[in-house]
Amino acid sequence: MTNQYISYTLVDITNNLNTKNIAAYNQKQNLNTFIQLAGLRSQPISFIVTCLKAQDLADYRFGSSYSGQHGQKTGFFLDQRENRALLAAHAKDKKILNVFSYTGGFSISALVAGATEVHSLDSSARALEVCEQNVALNGLDPKKHQCIQSDALEYLKSDELSHYDIVVLDPPAFAKRASARHAAVQGYKRINLRALQSMKPGSLLFTFSCSQAVDDALFTNTLVAAAIQAGRNVRILHRLHQPPDHPVNVFHPEGSYLKGLVLRVD
Repeated sequence: MTNQYISYTLVDITNNLNTKNIAAYNQKQNLNTFIQLAGLRSQPISFIVTCLKAQDLADYRFGSSYSGQHGQKTGFFLDQRENRALLAAHAKDKKILNVFSYTGGFSISALVAGATEVHSLDSSARALEVCEQNVALNGLDPKKHQCIQSDALEYLKSDELSHYDIVVLDPPAFAKRASARHAAVQGYKRINLRALQSMKPGSLLFTFSCSQAVDDALFTNTLVAAAIQAGRNVRILHRLHQPPDHPVNVFHPEGSYLKGLVLRVD
């Protein structure tokens, strides 16, 4: 990458697990020059480039295009990369529904890993357009992928979920402050309840919360309540979190914002 040029770019530069976001100049610059201008001449670094134009973003070995000018945050939600790898480990020969799919991170990982069919559901037409571009960018079979533009809760009320082997629920943050915690918990319970009511026996649910106001225990208890109300026997296979390059200060436990569960639904 050192010989490539970047434009309209944000770079997340990680040095000893301390991350700083640096906005690039609105002009083409050699990446090495940019790093020097950022004051990191002598420091060993790793970096993630999030392009705001049509360049590619590499998530592990998967390519992705992303429009940061019209998108959320600065990129491809790289904090989910290890959890996408776990989904890939379960995806071969499976039919998968990715709800709140955005630009298709989980969908691409599943397709690359050999899923027979993946459906990406989002309310945003623009996000689904980029998702389709990402499927093509990775050279994946478009016949195995379908985008569904729909309200998530409305779709979860349908009987369609009984056709899937794996369902992914990765909604945006429902609570960005403590005062919104109760409403967030009700929202998480609602979408997971709908999923658990409709999923077929033996299927897997990958479910997440990125609300810092909802901690691990509360999220787990919310899923327990949803399972009880749905009348389903549910087992926790994995507890999921953000990767090490999103460290948590011991004096700021809310920094552990991403939590998830992989559930077997019987």
